[in-house]
Amino acid sequence: MFSDLTLNFWGATTLPPAALTTADLSLSDLTYEIPGYSASTLPGQHFYGVSQHQSGEPSVQFYRLKFDFNPVKPLEPQASTQLEPARSQSLNSDSFNSDSLKSDSLKPNPFNLEAAIPLTNLSGEALSSDLTRPESITFSPRDSIFIATEEIQGDQTMPFIGEFDLTTGAFRNLVPVPPGYGPEREADQSLNSSIQGIQPDLGFKSLTIAPDGFSPGGFDPFRLFAITAAPLMQDVDPDFPPRLRLLHYVIADRASFLVSETLYPLELNCQLVGMVALKTSGSFLSLERSPTSAQIYQVFTGDATDISRVEYLRGNLGSIQPLRKQLLFDFAENFGGLKGLPAELTGMTLGPRLPDGGQSLILIGSAPDNTTSFLVFSLIKND
Repeated sequence: MFSDLTLNFWGATTLPPAALTTADLSLSDLTYEIPGYSASTLPGQHFYGVSQHQSGEPSVQFYRLKFDFNPVKPLEPQASTQLEPARSQSLNSDSFNSDSLKSDSLKPNPFNLEAAIPLTNLSGEALSSDLTRPESITFSPRDSIFIATEEIQGDQTMPFIGEFDLTTGAFRNLVPVPPGYGPEREADQSLNSSIQGIQPDLGFKSLTIAPDGFSPGGFDPFRLFAITAAPLMQDVDPDFPPRLRLLHYVIADRASFLVSETLYPLELNCQLVGMVALKTSGSFLSLERSPTSAQIYQVFTGDATDISRVEYLRGNLGSIQPLRKQLLFDFAENFGGLKGLPAELTGMTLGPRLPDGGQSLILIGSAPDNTTSFLVFSLIKND
């Protein structure tokens, strides 16, 4: 069910807001362009990011960044924590501080902005930054990206998951979102009387595509997963831990359809800020964040109950099998909570292979001065 994984901290780096735009922006999510699955002929490793705070921009944009992913050497851990059966090694809180950003584990300033690409609608008009707030992004095998937006406080629009051209930002397709994710108001229709839908500022925090669906040209159907940061309004129950819904889509050539919804059990006082699909079918990593710490979990979906017909996730749900979780990495144990981290963690993506044979796992965060921070880990499968 769960793999035997080792997670090693590799290094950290930052991207100042001035590197993105004239406005004070920081990236809120990131995705890796897997080589061979786009029409791009640009050399090097590329990532794409979004910022959920683009009010100073004339239109909503996403960003292409080149990463000189040539680490010099991994950081030597000064403390380690063994988590069975998954294992985790990392630095302790004393060794991880602002000086870590200057370590020789990564080349100086490996991230460089190459392009800011505006998003356009079906008519070719730019998406307004006053009406659209991009929340998450994922790279697809058909030379495109999928971007999810969240409801802005006071807005009454449906949340949005769309496919856009990787090079031009032109709109391609819309992914259908279940009606229960849209706002529904009380009879007085006041903006503060929502009884259904995504909570304001807590929209689709993560999009991810299963690696086993990647095919040359993207002609084969693939699976897209989406999940919110917090429970839907109708699923909030103060007597039980938070419950999220993981949406499972199949994206085909001419249609996108929902396959299932499954219950993700969120820890108390946490938000889900990242989720990535692994190569093993039904396996994921998730990143949860609380005000004082953060955790990375292995997640298994194989035997979870389909809850797409369950209107409310309240009360005792004994007949429903949720997704299974197992702790892989606890920042409270390895970094002393979040006090030693350079940023508020906001997202997570898999990246290219590292010299130790592991796959890079990159956490992204935002500092108070709008500096974007990147924490690089090496994910190694031992079995």
